[in-house]
Amino acid sequence: GDSRYVGACNYDDAWYHRWHLRILDLMETRPDLRFTWKGLPSSDQSVDPIPGIIAERALENVRYEGRPFLAVAAEVERVFTDYPSTALYETVHLGKPVLAITFPRFCVVRPLAAARFAPVLRACDTEDEALAQIKSFLDADPDDWRLPTSNLVSP
Repeated sequence: GDSRYVGACNYDDAWYHRWHLRILDLMETRPDLRFTWKGLPSSDQSVDPIPGIIAERALENVRYEGRPFLAVAAEVERVFTDYPSTALYETVHLGKPVLAITFPRFCVVRPLAAARFAPVLRACDTEDEALAQIKSFLDADPDDWRLPTSNLVSP
């Protein structure tokens, strides 16, 4: 099937869609929280199915956003991402709690980057493991997931 290259990550499109459905399932189980789903800029190249799925499922606690990440990040309390990217750097720079999930079978994180982001980076072998990490992040003290901006600077 098709795949999308994201940074050093190469996700199979069908798998990535199924993974996103699992994230939406998790969000649906947490009506106590409000989620903002930030669409990728590359989704402008084809129709992003997520807004329709959110509407179809009537997920009142999930809002889809297409604005630039920094505009959206300013309005949220914490961020989780399913691959380490610019959003991870920007969230750390903003001083917000962040969780970055990676799937080693799809994504190679440079060793220095993995070391610098280790407190907030979780390599997961399965989707269930990743969902457990997200649940833990959502229930944790936000201060446990803030990374000092000094971690963004190379020696």
